Amino acid sequence: MAVIRVMESITTFITKKLGLIVNVEKSKVARPSQIKYLSFGFFKKINQNKWRPKPYIKSVEKFKTKLRDILIRSRSISLDERLLKLKQVIYGWVNYFRIADIKGLLMKEIDPNIRRKLRVII
Repeated sequence: MAVIRVMESITTFITKKLGLIVNVEKSKVARPSQIKYLSFGFFKKINQNKWRPKPYIKSVEKFKTKLRDILIRSRSISLDERLLKLKQVIYGWVNYFRIADIKGLLMKEIDPNIRRKLRVII
């Protein structure tokens, strides 16, 4: 197959010319929708014919877990400290995934939960 031949030639180029080590277990040939790369997944927009990055499902779950740990009511920290930690986590996550399509995810799913939990804490 041509795909296997190209994969082998790229692997030899990376190892011999660039002097890098290729992890054979992680390297694979697949469709973009089946690949996870640096916590990014990929999807194809319906109205456009382009592949776009998005946060991988496990990355979103880890982010929600971090938010849940900060916003748990039984945690005995002041509101200012809680808001500071919340701001740091959100800014870090949004800046890391800024090239991805996260606006719909944050606005529709995560933001109302954060606001509701903050109202309960206050």
